[in-house]
Amino acid sequence: MAGWQDWNIVKFAVENGHVVVTNNRRDFLKEYLKYDTHPGLVVLVPQAERSVQTRLFSAVLDVFDTADGDLDRDACGGAGRRRARVSTLEQA
Repeated sequence: MAGWQDWNIVKFAVENGHVVVTNNRRDFLKEYLKYDTHPGLVVLVPQAERSVQTRLFSAVLDVFDTADGDLDRDACGGAGRRRARVSTLEQA
């Protein structure tokens, strides 16, 4: 998919039931807001160290695994959007 435009990646993912994992929140969120429902978007925090990103992504996989398609509705995202938030911060 190297060289694909963001909208092409999103269209392909939505049509084929794929979750997109990216650190490009702004552009991909803009594209995903065009859909009422979609399989998912995972945003990795680019400012975090690689070890933190790895730990967070593992936690995201656990959320998807245990959610059984029943993630919390995103109150500001509109009907059909679901949201699960995995915190990056250690409770300091």
